[in-house]
Amino acid sequence: MMHHIKDPWNWKGKSQSYYFCDDPSCDVVYFGQDDSVIDKTQIRTAVGINKSSGEALVCYCFGVSINQAATNSEAKEFVIEMTKNHICECEARNPSGKCCLKDFPRP
Repeated sequence: MMHHIKDPWNWKGKSQSYYFCDDPSCDVVYFGQDDSVIDKTQIRTAVGINKSSGEALVCYCFGVSINQAATNSEAKEFVIEMTKNHICECEARNPSGKCCLKDFPRP
């Protein structure tokens, strides 16, 4: 989460768990156990799953946009291969902290 917040040195996070909101209609990206929220305006990169633009990223490790994933099967195959070989940084690069493969558009 800290990798995605604007000016993280100014953020006063608490010792609690934060969760990722993957609802595209929601302005909240992370929410804490104490009901605190971090919204889209506080994030330094567009969160692909929460953005309708085709230019938004679906894969943060390799910079694959939603459009590229939908129109280029080689992009998904590349990401699959890199993931199998543990050549990814999903926990740090993806705002959800999870692998992006489930978010790729389905044919």
